[in-house]
Amino acid sequence: MNSSSYELPIQTNQEKRSQPIKRQHTARYYAHRVRESLATRVSKLVCTIFLGLLFFVGIITFILWLSLRPHRPRFHMHDFSIPSLSQPNGFENALVYFNVTARNANQNIGIYYDAMQVTLFYDQTAIGTTSLLNPFYQEPKNTTIIAGNLSGQTLTVTNQQWQQFLNPLGQGKVIFRLELTSTIRFKISSWDSKHHRMHANCPVGVGPDGSILPEFKDKRCPLYFGIRPKDPNYTVTDFSVQNGTIPFAIEFVNPNKESDVHYADINITCYYRDQILGSNLIPSFSQDGGDTTSKNGLISAGDKARKQLEAEIPKGGTRLEVTLMTKIRYQTWGIKSPRQKVRQGGELPVGPDGKMPGKNKLKKSKKWSISML
Repeated sequence: MNSSSYELPIQTNQEKRSQPIKRQHTARYYAHRVRESLATRVSKLVCTIFLGLLFFVGIITFILWLSLRPHRPRFHMHDFSIPSLSQPNGFENALVYFNVTARNANQNIGIYYDAMQVTLFYDQTAIGTTSLLNPFYQEPKNTTIIAGNLSGQTLTVTNQQWQQFLNPLGQGKVIFRLELTSTIRFKISSWDSKHHRMHANCPVGVGPDGSILPEFKDKRCPLYFGIRPKDPNYTVTDFSVQNGTIPFAIEFVNPNKESDVHYADINITCYYRDQILGSNLIPSFSQDGGDTTSKNGLISAGDKARKQLEAEIPKGGTRLEVTLMTKIRYQTWGIKSPRQKVRQGGELPVGPDGKMPGKNKLKKSKKWSISML
């Protein structure tokens, strides 16, 4: 058998290979694509450079902001004393010494102070005020001592107020608040900032000998800027005596448009001839700037005082005493102030029908403050 008959047929594409390659696009198209590619690369390069410069400028700006941002001055209560506090008639020659330090912690920023006013408070009542230090400039990294005293015309203490001091003094301490107020501006190189109204509140406690207690010595004073918020107003809008119970309604008015008020639990106590009829607790709440809020409650009178009260009201009515005690803090532009004690009180007339005519505003009073201590 012939072996050539077993060869496999092989087909070649020589004819196809010899055919020229057909282009799908023209030379103009490829030239346009090259120009587009170059434009894209150039635009990407420009964007990269721009973003890099923007990032670099942002980093530099942030570093400058950190280095030039002024820090608030720091106030500390260094010393405080009322030497004659333990004497029953000490108010006649009362003298208050205080020593507060002001620290400028800024590295390259000075502080200009206008004249400074110092006010002493007890139970939210101002009992003395004086002006200290002429306008002065405080160098960076510097501490200034603010020392002085209150006496004579600058210390307005009555005998009744002095007795108020002695009541808590029997428990080991009495708390005062020293407030320093001034207008300051920061000096950064040759540039001066705008004026800022500054308030530094320094709570301070003294012992039976009239000297500052150790826990208050060198204690940092809370500080805030701006106008000091006004005190809220409290008005009893409804009050009556009905079968041994006393329903009431109190209206809380926040006169500050820019400051919110946060109330802790509010204690309402009712008195009849120096006897406690009863009390009620209003839960804590918050109040927006400029708002008016009404809160209701019910006081259950004790048996002994209730019988005397129910016997007297039909004979022509009577007068009851109401006190309000709580703690509040203001929030202005997100900054919260320290908590402050609030004690308000007033006498409420009750007619023969057991109802209070009209509305009655609760006011600050020394008498009500004593009853709530």
